[in-house]
Formats: sequence, structure tokens, C-alpha cells
Amino acid sequence: MADKKSRKELLKQEDAFLHAAAESANWLKVHRTPIIAAAVAVVVVIGAVWAVVATRESRRLEASKLFSAALDVKNGEIVPDASKAQPTGTPPTFASAVERSKVARDAFQKVVDTAPGSGPAELARFYVGDLDATAGDVDKALGEFKKLSTELSPDDTLYFLVVERTAYLLEQKGDTAGAISTWQQLTSSNKRFYADHALYQLARLHADKGENDKARDLLTRVEKDFPESAVMPKVQQLFAKVGRPEATVATGGDTKPAPKAP
Repeated sequence: MADKKSRKELLKQEDAFLHAAAESANWLKVHRTPIIAAAVAVVVVIGAVWAVVATRESRRLEASKLFSAALDVKNGEIVPDASKAQPTGTPPTFASAVERSKVARDAFQKVVDTAPGSGPAELARFYVGDLDATAGDVDKALGEFKKLSTELSPDDTLYFLVVERTAYLLEQKGDTAGAISTWQQLTSSNKRFYADHALYQLARLHADKGENDKARDLLTRVEKDFPESAVMPKVQQLFAKVGRPEATVATGGDTKPAPKAP
């Protein structure tokens, strides 16, 4: 009896399953067109995404090759006999440094145009600005460096190079205040790449302006926070120029300023 009951229940379950299957089939039949359209849309989106990824990767690889070629140009030899120069040769050779810089700039610009936003392109933008400065177009170089610095992460090592080059160019133009403001971008944290170097440069600029107190404070910070820094020999030399901060020494309960370093 129990077996018959279980079989009846099983048959009911099968009938329910068949009914559900039939309902699903009817629903699919009614909604067949929208479902197909949605599926096609998904495939198209996935295909488009993969196409974009593949295109970007292809451009990045091409940009890497172009960047390597641009470096070869930048480091190309200048031959004594100008008639034998081969700018498009392997390796390239040039009649003059001016010609080499011009060809190299164009080569780096090609990297930027091929894959904007990629790692090779960011490095190429730095070289483009550097070569503009070498050619004497300092304002153009500063514009490129300032734009690039706003697009890079402050933790990127390239960010330091851009800031450093910008500060030197501003100092070269006589804009000491601008150079100081630029170096300060690297000193907000001791963990910032080359913060020790930036602090020293700030101290040097303040010393050049006759602001020895500010210079001493900055040098003291370098000495305290970066005792193993490679910039320490320069720090000691600048300390000898501006003197060390005044300290107090005990004299029977009273204090008096310690003598400054000669």
C-alpha cells in the first residue's frame, strides 16, 4: 500500500515537472526574440571589451618597441664626418647633437601618439619635455612637465624625475620661489621617494636667498630623518656654510648659546 502511494506521489511530481517544463517552453516561445537579442547583445559587449583590450595591448607592445628605438636615437653616436651620418641606420649616427635631439624628440613623440596613457608613453613624454628644454624651449618643456606631474601618482618614481626637472628649469629661469614651491611637493612625507634630496635642495635655495635659519632647519631634518642618505655629504657642506642651529649648554644652572660651527 505504501509502495502504491509513493508511486502515485511520484507520478504527481512527474506531472508537476512536466507541467513546469511545458510552461517554460511556452514562455521561451513567447519571449524567444527578446532572449536571442539579449544574448546577442551580451556577446557583442564581450567581443567589444576583448577587442579594446587586445587593441590596447597591441598598442602598448608597439609603443615599447618604438620607445626602445627612440632611446637608440637619443644615444646615437655623433660621427666626425657629417657626410657619413645615418640617422635612420642601425645603429643611428648623426652629424651633430642638435640633429640627434630633433630626431629623438620626434621618435619619442611617436611613442606618445601611438599609445597615450601607457607606461612607455609616460616615459616618452618626459623625454619629449627634456629634449625641448635641451633645445632651449624651456617654457614648452615646463608646460609638458607640469601637465605630466598632475597625471602621475605621487608614489610613481617618474613623478620625482618630473618634479626635479621642473624645479631645476624654474631655477634656471630665475624663478626661485617657483622652484621652492615645486620641491615642496616631495617633502610632505618622509616616505615620499627622494624626500631627503628634495629637503636638501630646499635648504640650498633658502641659503642662496640668505635665509640661513630656514636652511638650517631643513638640513637638521635631513640629518635627523635620513642619517644614511647619500645626500649627507652635501648636507654637511651646506651646514659649514650656513652654520648649525644654536643650542644651549648647561653652565652652573644657567644656559648660554653654544658656539656656532666655523
